[in-house]
Amino acid sequence: LHCFSGDLDMMKKSIDLGFCISFTGNITFKKSDLPSVVKETPMQNILLETDAPWMSPIPHRGKRNEPHNVRLVAEKIAEIKSISLNEVIKMTTQNAKNLFKLFLMILAFVTLSATAYSQGTTTVYDDDYSDEVSEEISIDLYPKTFGIGPIFGTNTIVDTYNDGEDVAYEGLFAIGGLINYRILDYLTLSASYTYSKNSKQVEEFDVDPSIHQSIEITSMWSPNPHNRVNFYGLIGASFMMNKYGRHIYLDDGPDYKSFVYSNQPALNTGLGFNVNINMGTAGIMAVMAEWRLNFVLRKVKIGFDPRKDPEKDPDAGKPVELTSFFSIPRIALVWYPKF
Repeated sequence: LHCFSGDLDMMKKSIDLGFCISFTGNITFKKSDLPSVVKETPMQNILLETDAPWMSPIPHRGKRNEPHNVRLVAEKIAEIKSISLNEVIKMTTQNAKNLFKLFLMILAFVTLSATAYSQGTTTVYDDDYSDEVSEEISIDLYPKTFGIGPIFGTNTIVDTYNDGEDVAYEGLFAIGGLINYRILDYLTLSASYTYSKNSKQVEEFDVDPSIHQSIEITSMWSPNPHNRVNFYGLIGASFMMNKYGRHIYLDDGPDYKSFVYSNQPALNTGLGFNVNINMGTAGIMAVMAEWRLNFVLRKVKIGFDPRKDPEKDPDAGKPVELTSFFSIPRIALVWYPKF
């Protein structure tokens, strides 16, 4: 469980289900209740992470997090459990090896790549001497031109405020659709739309849920476009349409608006792969899986601070600025009809 921030009961239920618990810089925060969770978590289930570039541990909170700060997380675990730093390092390293099975994953990736490569080649024989190979050529066994399909994913949103604090909302359901057009063998243009609703703000800050929509125009570049499995990198531009919710128990006034709207340009990038299924005369069905990131290019200014209680903190109504980052692992089913 990445960047664990649950309570003791959630940790115990997760352990019973066979999960590992990954801790990061938030266990060092002064007001955090996580040290009590760390203390009760078995060492054989603990992993370390930085969650960089966010969630910097004390004394670097509010600054850009870096991978070397993971040592501070390890030191905090050693302090909480009253064991040596070397014990933490040794045990969490072994836990990572056991969980991710790094050698087997690398071997599987190499095998998959080799299998995928072989799918895009065929052998041509000489007409007169059919038992002698004349040449081997690469052909497109999965021709695709125009495709359309739905998108499903989970959105993680990280808001960075102008005081340096990061607030993350994970596991927000995202849904949408896309249109793909392959203009070159190795280049596909994609236009997509996604929608997600941040209901976790209601639980954490008692504000109306925010709505986040994106329109993305993306170029997808594949080094093996003719194969059954295509790997690709992507880069493009996005237009983010954000609607930020205010505190739901504020008194309505003549100028009161329950939402603040902000439209922002963004850069999208990521990695992915798709598995092609030849459906004969019906065309090609591609199962796409990708990790897409959206970096908002300028700050959003809102006339209130959703982190603060307007009934207790007079600064809650003061304008604040924030930048947002969106991370969406997503899948799509794209149908390429045969023309």
